[in-house]
Amino acid sequence: MGKLSDATPPSGMPPDEKPPARFPTSLGMTLVLLGGVHYGYNIAVVGAALPALRTSLANLRALEAGTLSSATLLGAVAGSPLSGLVCSRYGRRFGTVIGEACSTAGAIGCTLSSSVASLIAFRVIVGLGVGFCTLAKPIYVRETVCAQHVATVQASFAPAVAIGVLAAQTAGHVIASPQWLFLLGAVPPALLLAVSLLFMPESPEWLSNRRRALGESKSALSRPQDAGASVGTWLHVRIAVWLAVANQLTGAYPTLVYAPELVHAAYPASSPSSVPLLTTFFNFIGACAAVHAMGACRRRPLVIGALLCEAVCLMYTAYLSFQGAQTGSGASTLPLALSLSIWCLAYQLGPGSGYFVLVGDIALPPMDTAVFAIGNSVRYTCEFASSLFFLPAATAFGVWRVLLFHAMAALTCATGLVIMLPETNPHFGHHRPMLF
Repeated sequence: MGKLSDATPPSGMPPDEKPPARFPTSLGMTLVLLGGVHYGYNIAVVGAALPALRTSLANLRALEAGTLSSATLLGAVAGSPLSGLVCSRYGRRFGTVIGEACSTAGAIGCTLSSSVASLIAFRVIVGLGVGFCTLAKPIYVRETVCAQHVATVQASFAPAVAIGVLAAQTAGHVIASPQWLFLLGAVPPALLLAVSLLFMPESPEWLSNRRRALGESKSALSRPQDAGASVGTWLHVRIAVWLAVANQLTGAYPTLVYAPELVHAAYPASSPSSVPLLTTFFNFIGACAAVHAMGACRRRPLVIGALLCEAVCLMYTAYLSFQGAQTGSGASTLPLALSLSIWCLAYQLGPGSGYFVLVGDIALPPMDTAVFAIGNSVRYTCEFASSLFFLPAATAFGVWRVLLFHAMAALTCATGLVIMLPETNPHFGHHRPMLF
């Protein structure tokens, strides 16, 4: 029996046409791992460089620091739809080259910047490259890696992000110069640029679809259209949007970035550093476990169950924060540590690692780039809003109320995915969702 990737032709391909060839898994894994390290490093590098930036840029205000931290996400919001257009017209390889070139140039520009305005501008350019690459590479991996290994390769992005975050935090303790910290951020995209230029052929599936679109345009106009195609495409867009919201509005920023603030809210009298370290550790463990789980388990109940577990952990953390605000002290940090650690495991086993896997499962040609572009734009918009507004909202309304909002978002996303999301793991069959 042939491989699954050879037995199932891509959508829109005539049944008598041979499916495009697949490349070694090592190429896709290299692209995903280096891309994840780059993304994680960029998330954390501003926080790692902030103490040094306050020294070198004496007039750095809190608003400028927040804008500097979220500027990459602003660029990524713009980069995702642009990447969709470029990847559809000129290919996945070209989109990857553009993205890595932007990220490398932006990181070098940050190194040479001498003002806050120029630093923010170059961080936006880095984000533009991130937006390109987080669309081009997942589609390229889905089209070129053997189908049995696609989920494992895509899920490897999450532990690579955790490694990138850890690398930035470690570099911040070792390197005092912010210029060198930003220059280190140019290493992963520069390596990816070299890989994409030297070793990355264009996706055979994109070449086949492009050739067919150019050579059969007249017959395509006369071919009867599938009445359910547009309905299916919009359903896939809605699923991608739900997954994007689940990825970023179910507590990712409060738990992974602002864990010290959660500790201080629950235990004002003492703010131990062990809780943030535990969340970082369990986030990495959950990401590693998800690499196996996304290929071996039913993805639909795994993601939905993880969202429900996230909601419970967030509500309990909100209760601890409310109790800390009322009493001003807490007996032990163990309950908070357990709650946040379980949340990290659930997040990575669900929407954290599942986003790229599930969107890759449902985004089929010829609308695959459109589905990915919309999903990524929503994802980066939610991440941008979380990074910009969490601390002001927590100050104005209280940490426990913000955590309850994220818990309600997790429950809402779980409900939406119960209604719309089918089972996408081919080992268990493609079961239809509740109402479709």
